[in-house]
Amino acid sequence: MTNPREHLSFAVLGAGCAVEAYLRREAAIAVYNFSDAHADGKSVLPFSTDRQAIYHRLCDYHGGGTSLKLRDVETLRRIASGPTPDILLITDMQITNLEEVMNYLIGIDGRITVIHIGENNAIERFRHVTCHHPRLQMFGVLDRKDIPQIVLGQVKQYFTTTLTRSGQTGAATSLRL
Repeated sequence: MTNPREHLSFAVLGAGCAVEAYLRREAAIAVYNFSDAHADGKSVLPFSTDRQAIYHRLCDYHGGGTSLKLRDVETLRRIASGPTPDILLITDMQITNLEEVMNYLIGIDGRITVIHIGENNAIERFRHVTCHHPRLQMFGVLDRKDIPQIVLGQVKQYFTTTLTRSGQTGAATSLRL
């Protein structure tokens, strides 16, 4: 991931688009920003509506390898008040514990949006394993500049098809690479 403190990061910009859309719906947002979480390369923010704290966590840069500590993700999901939180994952799929991540995602409820950058064998594997999950949508981008537009389109669809019909405000979990 591009260091957002030095250069424009389209992953952070895309996550920021989702943040703004959810905050406007009075939803709380948790951030799990990771690189090598098993080596403490992560930033975690429990559910919050504090825009400054959310963006601060989104802009943390850890560098290095990429692995998720699924126990941390599950902890965030469990502390969510209200409906099952949505998950947004922006990644290049070069996740060292990808098998664990795939098995975890196909076993949980809630909407999951995965935006992958580029093409590689890991993406094909992820697509194959998760293709039957009814609430997991996957979008590929070759140009990182497309990330914000995809995020906004997906969030708009969520709100017009689910939240507005039920009258609920939602909780979102933002996972970003």
